[in-house]
Amino acid sequence: MMTKLYEQAIHGELNFSTCIEQIQQNMRALSIKLCEDLFQTIEEHIFESPQRRCHYRVHRSHDQKIMSTLLGEVTLTRRYYQHKANGDYTYLLADFLFITPHQRIDLHLEAALYQSATEQSYQKTVQLFPHVGIHSRQTVKNIVHRYSPDSLTLPTKEKREAACLYIEADEDHVACQDGKNRQMRLVYVHEGYESDTEESNRLKLNVSRRFTGLYEDSEEIWEDVAYYLDQQYDLKATPTVFLSGDGASWIRKGLDYLPPQTQFVLDPYHTMKYLRQACVGIPTKELYGTLHEWLYSGKKGYLNDYFNVRMEDPFITDSMKATLRKSRHYLLGHFDAIQRQRDSQYIGCSAEGHVSHYLSKRLSSRPLGWSKTGAENIAKGRIYVLNGVDLKTWVFRQAEEVKRERRVEKLDGRIGRKYVERYNWEVKIPLLHYSNRTRSRQGFNTLKGYCQTF
Repeated sequence: MMTKLYEQAIHGELNFSTCIEQIQQNMRALSIKLCEDLFQTIEEHIFESPQRRCHYRVHRSHDQKIMSTLLGEVTLTRRYYQHKANGDYTYLLADFLFITPHQRIDLHLEAALYQSATEQSYQKTVQLFPHVGIHSRQTVKNIVHRYSPDSLTLPTKEKREAACLYIEADEDHVACQDGKNRQMRLVYVHEGYESDTEESNRLKLNVSRRFTGLYEDSEEIWEDVAYYLDQQYDLKATPTVFLSGDGASWIRKGLDYLPPQTQFVLDPYHTMKYLRQACVGIPTKELYGTLHEWLYSGKKGYLNDYFNVRMEDPFITDSMKATLRKSRHYLLGHFDAIQRQRDSQYIGCSAEGHVSHYLSKRLSSRPLGWSKTGAENIAKGRIYVLNGVDLKTWVFRQAEEVKRERRVEKLDGRIGRKYVERYNWEVKIPLLHYSNRTRSRQGFNTLKGYCQTF
């Protein structure tokens, strides 16, 4: 290989980039060949082993299985064995290598595909791995639907006190394939700004945990948040907890589950948005400044009088009246929550920006149509990484759990067969075998099923 490349380079047939590409392709092909030779050697060792000869007979030889890996497609040539005692069939090489039935993709590649799919489209994910033998977006979609990391299961650090806790919430509106828009909810907990800002002058939140999901029942997400807070913080020693958001009912529902010292604060972004809408028809900076001063100095009566006067103006249109009614309902309905923005410990709310970067960037910024499972698993994967966990490590941990479940199922199956054989029905009961009375036969068959179960 190297001699051929050398000759091509001497004759000017190769440049630097082409040489690197060919070496990479050759090394990948060599690595695949080494893997196939290794697995074939293991298969021959299993075949020749005394334990195999004692318990298994060869049922079929030269079965091939192609596995997609980060190196490329690896072909496994193996034998299909039958257990001499119970008659079970298995590929001993697959058991030795912990390859599950119907598995066609290596776990390293699955983790890489899943992590890539959380960042870009299924098609771009396929194009990112051109040499692995995967050419269908459906394969990537199947992997995404298989994994759903839950941030609640992440371990917490040592329980600690916090001078003040901030809980911020908002949602992304995701277009689904059934024509409906669903809320992908996001809640995150932080302790204010990080103290170390030497690398940049920009302030950075000290976020301790993020939660996301469709959570069609808002109680579930707040139960998760409340459980995390109880595990991570000494809430009795935390005098102040702020809950910030746009005032949606599902966000205010959090007050029923969070510590009693929690105060709801309307986020400044929506406050300014509706304050500008209150100026509809009078685009002057002076009016906005006046309304701003009334709002933040607690002059609720002045604001109410302003809306009453505007609504009685005969020259404004119906659409302007609708905007004014909406602004009045929002600003006066959340008046106390707006006043809490002046608390010295309150530092604002960045939930809109977090939703944009964490969720909308992948789920809704482009014209996409999602299934419920796909959208939720993509969102959870993105948030799981932001919570400081490697998705590859999590995928391998899930695979270990599947292996344990398979071992338990096999053990249960062996125990079940043992007792079925011990209590097998060998005597024919005339009523069971010959009776035309359907209900009697059904009753005895049911009784027989229970006996075989136990």
